[in-house]
Amino acid sequence: MCIVAPWMVRNYISLGKFGLTNEYASAALVERFAYDDMTAQEFFLAFPYCTPGVGDLSFDKVYGADSMHRFMYHTPGSFFHTGRERRDSLIKQNGQIDPLIGQLMHEEMARNWWRYLVATIPLAWCGMWSGGIVTLLLLPLFVASVLQAVRTREPNLMFYAAPAVLMLGLHAAVGNHYTRYNLILIGPYSVGAAWIICSALPSARWRARSLASGL
Repeated sequence: MCIVAPWMVRNYISLGKFGLTNEYASAALVERFAYDDMTAQEFFLAFPYCTPGVGDLSFDKVYGADSMHRFMYHTPGSFFHTGRERRDSLIKQNGQIDPLIGQLMHEEMARNWWRYLVATIPLAWCGMWSGGIVTLLLLPLFVASVLQAVRTREPNLMFYAAPAVLMLGLHAAVGNHYTRYNLILIGPYSVGAAWIICSALPSARWRARSLASGL
């Protein structure tokens, strides 16, 4: 609140609105609704598509000339373009989206609430690969570190990682699948990986010494 409250007060003074954004959050949410049109094929293919290395080798991420073209930023008919076109249309017709966002959310949830929830899963998967190919190493070690923290009842790592994980879920719910929104995850990933590696080093050195003495 020490960080956020002055920001909200500034918006109230400058914009007449006590909140974090003016139009940006509503615009992003309208664009996010386009992903609710995801097909079952796109849902399942999103997991290999967004996995570093696997997706780069298996899909066309340059021209988008395959079944996952709607996940591309620049391809015609993409989720991004569909959402952006609807956003621009609403602004052109009404001037602002903020006064409409409550009604838009109600209509979307009434019609597509289950699709909205389901689409959030692959979007979160895609967003968690901050760090690119290195995350293939960092993420499993981070998961191992969380399990170790639970097993040893040392909650500090989980407290440290909680904001980043919550932001991952938030961005999947109101944004898109691009990893740049979740760069905050690199910190917890790295700390968790370092903890596992450092915990393993004494054991590795002991096994090396035992092997050397046996020879």
